[in-house]
Amino acid sequence: MSRKFWVGLRAALLDFLPLTLFFITNSIDGIITGTLVYLLSTAIATALSVWLQKRLPLFALVAGSMVVGLGLITVILEDPFFIKVQPTLTNIIFGTGLAWSYFHEGGVLERFFGHMFQLNNPLWRQLELRWCVFFFALAATNELARISLDDNGWLYIKFFVVAPATTIFSLWNLQTIRKASNQ
Repeated sequence: MSRKFWVGLRAALLDFLPLTLFFITNSIDGIITGTLVYLLSTAIATALSVWLQKRLPLFALVAGSMVVGLGLITVILEDPFFIKVQPTLTNIIFGTGLAWSYFHEGGVLERFFGHMFQLNNPLWRQLELRWCVFFFALAATNELARISLDDNGWLYIKFFVVAPATTIFSLWNLQTIRKASNQ
């Protein structure tokens, strides 16, 4: 099967299915049970993705580890603080890594995705800066939602604002990549 198929399947498995299960379970039985389902489905989705692709992308490893680790702490302590702060920490890690790469001309995105896209250095740097700013914006959004909303409100922002915004941002960047690839 094509690489595009596997990339799309991985995105659906790792990003949307666990989040959807988290949202549904939270609606039925609360955030602690929702967190348990979220961490288990994330672990299963990550393992399935590795099996299908025969490799583990670093971004998936970091994000999945954060969900599972902080999710376990949430379930054990029965305190939703940890799962609610997870997106902030994950996005700060990614944003900081991309900022460091951008300002030190490290080309981290090119190292991870260069086998998929043949782009010039200025475009790789532009994408690094875009994603860096986006990750920090996601961290700030999560913190605003976490400190100002109840558990359900926070999850609604995560599901109905952050997930669609991430999809739209990804598609916008993919369109930029496609235009550059066709030139």
